[in-house]
Amino acid sequence: MDNNTLKDLLIKYEQGTATPEEHVLLESWYLAEARKTGTPVSAEHLSEANAEIWQAILNNTNISVSPQSSNKKTVRLWPRMAVAASRSKFGTSLVAAAAVAAIVFGVWFFNSRYDMNAEPGTEVAKVNDIAPGKNGATITLANGKVIQLSDAKSGVVVGDDRLAYNDGSAIRHPEFISGSRTSEASMLTATTAKGQTYQFTLPDGTKVWLNAGSKLEFPSKFGNVKQRIVRLSGEGYFEVAKNKKMPFIVKTIGSSKIPEQEITVLGTHFNVNAYEDEGEVKTTLLEGSVALDYGGTDLLLKPGQQARTDIENEIIIKKVEAEEAVAWIDNKYIFEEETIESIMRTLSRWYDVEVVYEGNVKHKKFSGILVRKEYIAKILDQIAFTEAAHFKIEGRRITVMP
Repeated sequence: MDNNTLKDLLIKYEQGTATPEEHVLLESWYLAEARKTGTPVSAEHLSEANAEIWQAILNNTNISVSPQSSNKKTVRLWPRMAVAASRSKFGTSLVAAAAVAAIVFGVWFFNSRYDMNAEPGTEVAKVNDIAPGKNGATITLANGKVIQLSDAKSGVVVGDDRLAYNDGSAIRHPEFISGSRTSEASMLTATTAKGQTYQFTLPDGTKVWLNAGSKLEFPSKFGNVKQRIVRLSGEGYFEVAKNKKMPFIVKTIGSSKIPEQEITVLGTHFNVNAYEDEGEVKTTLLEGSVALDYGGTDLLLKPGQQARTDIENEIIIKKVEAEEAVAWIDNKYIFEEETIESIMRTLSRWYDVEVVYEGNVKHKKFSGILVRKEYIAKILDQIAFTEAAHFKIEGRRITVMP
């Protein structure tokens, strides 16, 4: 990376306008420079090192990362700095540099724990480690027959009397493809188990991403209906095909722990989290507008707002960073002051593990970005390094400790 490019990236980072891809590029560059020396930059000199780099760029001089003393001081990495840095305008270059330093030290630390010389993209096996989830799902027909979808594909397109993967390859199943078109719609159920995720394109063109442990009920065709109605449990991200004459309605499947909720849209992007064990339904709007049926009254959400409703029908609407709610689609989790218990519920669904607790740790909080493609030991190391909690892996059981 030349000096001008690096300078532009740091300016964007300082101003809070850098994209996630630019964040990764900047962090990767810093890590690569540290690796060239054979000795990673020590934690206590990171802010100073970044300030020197920034000054070197401003002066258009050569840039290098020099190895520091091998006497490394143990420091606490606060991932919240990474989240805050991405949406704040820092007053000085030094503050921005310090934020970059904290992020990059985290990148170096977690890579070095596994294999400092490993090529990018390689996985390093660990004893008692657990692989992340992957693509996978089933579609259950109205007659109870189950179609197992390929884990080598990422999504499926549901059309009139036919199924196909989103790469165009057909799914031939005699129970679904009758050989002749029918006017009547049948109900289908798309299901992802724990450790699975899949994308579904519905007959009207609406796209739905299902997270792990989720279920979506929908008709095989919408036909001449006045409303397009689907039912969801778990978590789904929706990009609804616009049709002003035929509103799209998502009904969450209620239980004794979470309420049934009705979300009406014409065409918009939003995320619904309706896991039973979360104890509430969270609807986050990214684009357009949606109406929530709350006690017979429609409440409108604006982009960047999230509504939380519990079994007592208490509703809270607040401004949020909507991208955080859908980071899972890009194989990331972004946590901002989330309790360890809440985070472990999320991880248990994706990694299909049992979680038990020893000691009073459930309500401790963690902020940071976790990558869903990593093996779980690396994810847990990242949390443990902040001293929010510590972990023990035994088979598919994770013990959380103070």
